[in-house]
Amino acid sequence: YEFESEGSDAEGNTGSSGILPFEIDDDLALPTSDVDGMDDLPEANPFVMEVDWAAEGDEYPGDTHDEVVLTKAVLNEGEDNERDVLGEASTRDSVNYSLAVLELEPGDYTLTVNGADDGGNELGNDMVFEFTIVEAPPFELNLTAGINMVSLPGEPADGNINTLFGGVEEIVTIFTRDANNVALVAFRDPADPTKFIGNLTEIDATRGYGIETTGQVPVEVLIPALSATKIPPTISVDGDDWSFVPVISLLPIGDDVGEMMEGSTVDADAYLGGAWDIAWSFVLGRWESVSPGGVVEIGRGYWVFFTSDTNINPAILFECDIQSPSLGDLDADLDIDDDDIADCIAAL
Repeated sequence: YEFESEGSDAEGNTGSSGILPFEIDDDLALPTSDVDGMDDLPEANPFVMEVDWAAEGDEYPGDTHDEVVLTKAVLNEGEDNERDVLGEASTRDSVNYSLAVLELEPGDYTLTVNGADDGGNELGNDMVFEFTIVEAPPFELNLTAGINMVSLPGEPADGNINTLFGGVEEIVTIFTRDANNVALVAFRDPADPTKFIGNLTEIDATRGYGIETTGQVPVEVLIPALSATKIPPTISVDGDDWSFVPVISLLPIGDDVGEMMEGSTVDADAYLGGAWDIAWSFVLGRWESVSPGGVVEIGRGYWVFFTSDTNINPAILFECDIQSPSLGDLDADLDIDDDDIADCIAAL
């Protein structure tokens, strides 16, 4: 609104206040949330939600009051697992709020919120957003008959060798090397074929593994996302020696852009650094080499000769990530455009 007044004094002098703008805001706009109505949100720790009051600054022409104080944020209000998460909220502009909540398990949730604007207006009824968190998809290794050199891109939820592979009858032997290049081996227990025996009892993401199988078989491994409260992993390797290394990454598992799966490619130089000479992996019954300028793949394990001591850090995917065919579908037709291949070669 605008207000203007005019007046005169006893002597006949006139004057005007000029145009004085003012606003009347007697309502609080409804917020939105990025999780509202989502039924397939992957689990994460912390799980981040946004509550946005952008509409508050656009209630009428010339609205200059866009700030809102979040006064309530409750998960599953009225349920046995009700949880007040207002203390987890943060904002830089009092318009968009982020709530980073730890240890939310997969399941159905409601987020109930309210707020107050500059005029003290609140929602007459709380705003309720509904969403569902689903378990992150497992990482799948597609093993073929014979020896497969593999690795995990992140730490498994349970690294016990019997938990991971005991029920996969096609797997007969698993081997690797420790930090001192001492052989670690597990093989089927003759007394109990559902279990492995040997000096290799745990599987992790710090080394490559050789897995011998009697036939083709897929294996699913649950790899939780690394918590934002933890330090990303680093693998230290010795120079002038061979190291059996994995290909690790912090990316989520999946086949969408920005996600990783078995066969996703990584720039070998960016991942292994400048202190390496050659890398080898054993796939489909034969050795395959990788030279500087090439790529390594998520899910594979590599024998790499490092020329000096160095560290390996989590990888990012190669820009022109062209997936190799799944080992479980070797007869599949490749749908790769010639231009994509040309761009990939040019990027190398």
